[in-house]
Amino acid sequence: MKPSNLTLSLLVGASAVALALAAPAADAGERTRSGSYKTDKGHTGTYQGRVERAPGSVKREGSITTEQGRTYSRSSSSTYDKDTGAVNRSITSPGGNTRTVTGTYDQGTQTYDRTITGPKGNSTQATTTFDKWRPPRTPGPTAGRRRRRARTTRRRRASTRR
Repeated sequence: MKPSNLTLSLLVGASAVALALAAPAADAGERTRSGSYKTDKGHTGTYQGRVERAPGSVKREGSITTEQGRTYSRSSSSTYDKDTGAVNRSITSPGGNTRTVTGTYDQGTQTYDRTITGPKGNSTQATTTFDKWRPPRTPGPTAGRRRRRARTTRRRRASTRR
């Protein structure tokens, strides 16, 4: 073997070992991303985000920093119990306001009933019914993709301020 081939072989072998050791971290379900953006009007900034997944739960955190140095952050956490259908979610907006959603998902009827409570304690109820998947009639760009359509109805309830 030539020295250049030996070096290449060692590099490929080391990369394979590094990927094998990094695989358990990828299975843990944590993903991060970051970068910069530029709008159509020429404004720039940076963003970063993190998603942590585990069986039955998801946590998300994200922030952007504008060219003026202002930072806006948002976070959410969700849990789902497949056995009971219980769904809980909490969303914190950039202003620090927290909204909670508590509900149930029925797999048989594909219906999601929930109560949404705003940061001031006012609440509303909503129901979403998902249509069952049907294959497209003609082959095309969406052939083989799973599609679900949702219909949401909201019912206003008297505000309950705390």
